[in-house]
Amino acid sequence: PASKRERLGTGLGLAISKRLVEAMNGSIGVKSVAGHGSTFHFEIPLVELDGSEQEAPPESFDDLQFEGRALVVDDNETNLFVAKRLVESLGLEVEAEAEGLRALDRMVHGNFDVVLLDCQLPDIDGFTITRRVRDAERGTSRHLPIVALTAHATPEVADACMKAGMDDFMSKPVDLDQLATVIGRFLTPKPVFAQETPKPMTPLPIPHANVDFEVLERLRKLAPPRGEFSSSDEVLEELLRLFHASRARSMEALEKAITARDAKRVGDEAHYFKSSSMSIGALRVTELLERMEKTR
Repeated sequence: PASKRERLGTGLGLAISKRLVEAMNGSIGVKSVAGHGSTFHFEIPLVELDGSEQEAPPESFDDLQFEGRALVVDDNETNLFVAKRLVESLGLEVEAEAEGLRALDRMVHGNFDVVLLDCQLPDIDGFTITRRVRDAERGTSRHLPIVALTAHATPEVADACMKAGMDDFMSKPVDLDQLATVIGRFLTPKPVFAQETPKPMTPLPIPHANVDFEVLERLRKLAPPRGEFSSSDEVLEELLRLFHASRARSMEALEKAITARDAKRVGDEAHYFKSSSMSIGALRVTELLERMEKTR
């Protein structure tokens, strides 16, 4: 007979709910009886509005825009490119940084309204960076909103983020709706006026089991390209170029780790490469790298 498998949640949803409720000056609790189940409840203070004071929410995050400056920190070129484009699509002026120590200096001495910070950087981790920023802020009225970017969305990681002084965290690959929700906790949306209808784009290839073309299509449909790009297709081409270059470096590093029979290095390199493959919707590659990552 087939064995019965028990599926347990990570508890991450409850950790996020607790943070959200407390951010709204509320409280959350639980009543549990062994063998019968649990009931979770929360209370938050609300102000009743009449109809004239209510504003219609945006139909989607496509028309939600913010003003301000953001710093995105990630040592993975592909992820950095994607995250920068996502934040730009929400109307923010964005700067990118790949090195942790340089990011720390810019966070302490720069003028940013929000920071998206990768937890795992080669020179210094995101938790240490955050603690040093909070130390520098001590005795001042300044508080820089820091949002962690992590590929390991577990209660343990969430707890580590909060203890380090981070304000929130997001799991990779970053989703635009999730990003808009998180940034909306720190910045006020600005009015959005109707824009010209964009020119139709060349259809992407027929869906394939090894690639999630919806991921690429979403990236291509973001805000109009800025700076060096003249079309959305050029943005997509640059993303794939970065991934191809990253793939070559990662494959070489994986080969060396496997030859050296270094299981930890194999897992670390697989984790780094997996992060990129998830960002572009490379399903089969991501699946294989997840298996290799477990060798750590």
